[in-house]
Amino acid sequence: MDFESTSQSEESEKENRNFSFTGEKRSQSSGSGDSQRGQLTSMLESTSMSHFTPKVPRQRRGEHLSSHVSSNRLENLRVVESTISGMALPKDDANDEQDEEIENDRAEKGDKKYLENIRQTNLPDTSFDDITGQDEAKVALIQSVILPIKQPQLFHGLKQWRRILLYGPPGTGKTSLVKCTASAANAPFYSVTCSTLLSPYLGESESRVREIFADARANSTKNRPAIIFIDEVDSVTRTRTAHEDESTRRLKSELLLQLEGDFSGKSVEPFVIACSNCPWDLDPAFIRRFSRRILVDLPSMDDCCRILKKKLDKADVEFAERHWMAIRDKFYLYSGSDIDNLATATLMRRIDEVILCENWDIHSDGRVTPSSNFSALVGTQSFISKWADIPNGSIIPRKVKIDDLHYALSVIKPSISETAYKKFTEYEK
Repeated sequence: MDFESTSQSEESEKENRNFSFTGEKRSQSSGSGDSQRGQLTSMLESTSMSHFTPKVPRQRRGEHLSSHVSSNRLENLRVVESTISGMALPKDDANDEQDEEIENDRAEKGDKKYLENIRQTNLPDTSFDDITGQDEAKVALIQSVILPIKQPQLFHGLKQWRRILLYGPPGTGKTSLVKCTASAANAPFYSVTCSTLLSPYLGESESRVREIFADARANSTKNRPAIIFIDEVDSVTRTRTAHEDESTRRLKSELLLQLEGDFSGKSVEPFVIACSNCPWDLDPAFIRRFSRRILVDLPSMDDCCRILKKKLDKADVEFAERHWMAIRDKFYLYSGSDIDNLATATLMRRIDEVILCENWDIHSDGRVTPSSNFSALVGTQSFISKWADIPNGSIIPRKVKIDDLHYALSVIKPSISETAYKKFTEYEK
C-alpha cells in the first residue's frame, strides 16, 4: 500500500510539471504571436496605407469622399447635357407622315429605276440569218415564241410553251438566239442575271423576283406577251441542299412560285427563256417547270468553216477551197466563240510582225509594209527602221496567208474538252 501511494504521488507530480511546462510554451507562443501581429499592422500603416489612401485627417475623410462623388456627378451631368443638346428633338406626327411619304417615293423611284435597267427597250437589230447553223434551235424558238405572237390562230386550242430552257456547251450562241427571238417577236424584253436578283438585304431578292414578274405580266397582252430572259440560270437554281443559306432558299422558292404562273388566271403569262451551261446541276423542280428544253449543240465542222469564212471576209481574206478542205477536220469541238477567237488570232498574226519588223518596203503611195523574202527579187525600195519611228498612219499590214491560220489553230484550242462534251450528249439521252 505504501508502495502504491508513493507511485501515484510521483505520477501526479510529473503531470503537474508537464502541464506547467506546456502552459509556459503556450504563453510564450501567444506572446510572440501578438508581437508579430503588431509589427505587421505597423508596417501596413506605414507603407501600404500611405501609398493608397490620401493623407487626410480622420474627421475630414467623409467630407473628402462626398466632394469626390459630387465632382463625378457634375461631370456625368455635363456629358448628358451635351448629348441631349446634340440629339434631334422628337418630331410631330405630321412630320413623321411626311418622312414616310418621302421614303415611299424614294423606294418607288428606286424600283422604277431598277425595272428600267432590266427592261430592254432598244433591242439589237439582228435576225436568225446572222447566226450560222443551229437550225434545230431556231425552229424550236420560232415554233415556241415567234409564231404564237405573229400567227396566234395556228395555236387555237393548244397549250403554248411559256417556259423554255436553252442548254448546251458555252459559246454556242444561246444568248444570241434569245436576242434574235426578242427582236423578231418585237415584245417587251426583260434581261435578268444573277447579280440583278441577289441583294444583301433580307427579303430583297425574292421581292425583286416578284416585281419583275408582276411588271412583265402588266406589260403582256394576249397577242403580245413579254419575254423574260434569265441568263446563267444555274447560278441561282442549283439543287437545294440542307446546308444552303436561308436567303438563297427563299429566293429559289419565290422563283419556283413565279414560274408556276399566276393562280388567279386574270393576267397573261410572259415567256420565260433561261440559259444554262450545266443543266445537270439544276434542281428537278426547276427542270419540271421548263416544259420545252432545247439543246444548243456545238456547230458542225462545215458550220465552223462557214463561220470562219464569214469572219475573214470582213477583212477581205480569201483562201482556196483546197485549203478549207485540208483544215476542215481540225475544227472538232470548236464552238462559235472559239471560231471567233480563231479569226481574230489569224488576223493579228500580221500585226505581230509589224511590232518586230525592222526592214520595210516603200509603196508608190508612200505607205510602208514589212519586207518579205521576195522584196529583193521584185526590186522594191526598202529601208531599216523601227515601227515607233515611222510616221503615224503610214503602215499597212501585209496580206493574210494560210500559214497565219495554221498558226492560229496551234494557239487557239477548243474551250471544252471531250469528256465535258460527253456529259451533254449523255444528258440529252
